[in-house]
Amino acid sequence: MSRRSNYRSRKRSHYRSYKKQKSNEAMAVLAGLVLILGGIVWILGIIVQIIITYYYILIIFALISFVVYFAYYNNKKSESSRFTYSSGNAGTINMEYNDPKISSHETHNPSKEHLSTGDYEGESLRQLENLKTYGLNPNEHHKSYFESNLQSEYVEKGDKFEKYVVDRFDDRFFSIVEWTTDMSRKHNRFVESDCNPDLVIRDRKTNEIFCIECKYRSHLINGYFNWSYPEQMNRYFSYAHERRIPFHVVLGFGGSPDSPSDVFCVPLEEAKDPQIHISKLCKYHHNPTEALVWEKGTLR
Repeated sequence: MSRRSNYRSRKRSHYRSYKKQKSNEAMAVLAGLVLILGGIVWILGIIVQIIITYYYILIIFALISFVVYFAYYNNKKSESSRFTYSSGNAGTINMEYNDPKISSHETHNPSKEHLSTGDYEGESLRQLENLKTYGLNPNEHHKSYFESNLQSEYVEKGDKFEKYVVDRFDDRFFSIVEWTTDMSRKHNRFVESDCNPDLVIRDRKTNEIFCIECKYRSHLINGYFNWSYPEQMNRYFSYAHERRIPFHVVLGFGGSPDSPSDVFCVPLEEAKDPQIHISKLCKYHHNPTEALVWEKGTLR
């Protein structure tokens, strides 16, 4: 009996010590929480006291911050409004061109599209077609300095490519009958001949006459060569039909206008769309370093 009694006594003693230890730990946790809450309340009290004591300083700082923020915001807004960029890739531009001398069904407004750098080159050349066709006075359109420079650049590229094409015809075998000089760029009067193709050439051997429209692009647009637009294409088809002469479109791509990477000699009948996929042009490929020849009614 004494052994059992001693065992029970030891067990009760161990239980009491364990319970006391747990109680001490709970008290320590509670004391810690009370200290933390007390510290938070003390800090909040200090903050409130500072606000109450120095509220006028805080109001001044708030007003200064407000003024600085809105000044910065308005400055950014004014800078971004100088040009209109689309939110896509870098270099995309959105510009508008309105031609008051063109009837409503021929009005072209590219501002409804977001154009990449390559797209804008095609659009600028299309705008130049309008200027070339209708003899517009640049002063009437209030074009920006930026747009005027771009148009001048693409006019220069077009002139260089025309000269490249002319140089590909051996003077011993071909003569230049007509070379459209775009007189409307030099004067304010509309010149009908500006609607004609760039070149009319005669084969000295056979006396055959054929005409050529020259188009150069440094970039493709989603794999397409954007070479013209419907209204101008209708004028090309009318010209060829009324005079009953063959009409070819010489397309230059890549490289530079006076030394393109690729050249394609496409019959007008095969260029029925303003945009031609590069895969359809392959069969009309011409070696850029070789002379152009006229054989059996085909330019190659």
